[in-house]
Amino acid sequence: MSDQEDLKAACDDAATYAESIEQAILKVAVLIARPGDWKLKLLAQAKLSSIGAERFLKHFPIEFSDITADRFEFDDEEGMAFRWVYRMRASLNGRTVYCEGRISSRDWKQLDEFGELMEDAEPDEGGMMGAAMLLCEANGIKILLGLRHIKTDDLLKAAKEVKAEKNLAEPPDAKKPTTKRKT
Repeated sequence: MSDQEDLKAACDDAATYAESIEQAILKVAVLIARPGDWKLKLLAQAKLSSIGAERFLKHFPIEFSDITADRFEFDDEEGMAFRWVYRMRASLNGRTVYCEGRISSRDWKQLDEFGELMEDAEPDEGGMMGAAMLLCEANGIKILLGLRHIKTDDLLKAAKEVKAEKNLAEPPDAKKPTTKRKT
């Protein structure tokens, strides 16, 4: 067989199973979700949280390698700041993708023990590093499983088919910061 014939055979196989694989992944995405994992409200495309993406690691043999972490300092109109950037490769079934997660001290929000936003909290570098790494892993998971730019209607349909609509609800005990507190 020539390279072109091999490619055509691979495309034919992919076409045969593509829709059923995508539907199966959506059903898994709904079944393993917890309330709050998916953001659906007023969105044409559902967004999976990093914590929600991490749940897939229990069910899919995704591997991460070539992990790097860099701290970058920058100066802007607000003064000096810094950013943590994690980069890695994520692999599943012979497919490898490059992913990145980043968070800056400008983005960092810290909540107190009551879930209230602390207005003048200093950025916690350890927490920022962990958040950037989680974002990086989540991006890899979402890319490998095709969970980016999911139509909200498709996700809701999958939830109905597997009778798991409750998994797409807002968390009942979600604490939203109501008061800004000085640290």
